[in-house]
Amino acid sequence: MKAKGILLVIVLIIGAIVFWKRDEIKKRFGIDPSDGSTGTDSLKEKTTSPSLPASRALEYLDCKAYPLQKGCKGNNVLSLQKALNKAYNAKLSEDGYFGPNTESALIANGYSGQVKFSDMAKIAQAMV
Repeated sequence: MKAKGILLVIVLIIGAIVFWKRDEIKKRFGIDPSDGSTGTDSLKEKTTSPSLPASRALEYLDCKAYPLQKGCKGNNVLSLQKALNKAYNAKLSEDGYFGPNTESALIANGYSGQVKFSDMAKIAQAMV
């Protein structure tokens, strides 16, 4: 009985800490605490292209996993752009946004407009 009481106290303390730090936890996981939204859509940060006017800009989503495609942004896209520049002298701006220029560079070098992990490995091998 005593063990159950101690366990209950521990659970209540952890629950209180999570409740007290909920905004900080939401920020750490990329959920905006002010909008009250939940689910996977709230985890994706939406931004527009920095170089296009708002009327022609794409909405970019932070893509942390493959496949990468037009409309993605992030470190994986930046790595892709650097690899394309080094392997194929694609002359892409290394901004981390997968837009029409990145797509065109892929297609011009024999890849589809969507990059799978295996494609990224081929591009990396072409750098060597």
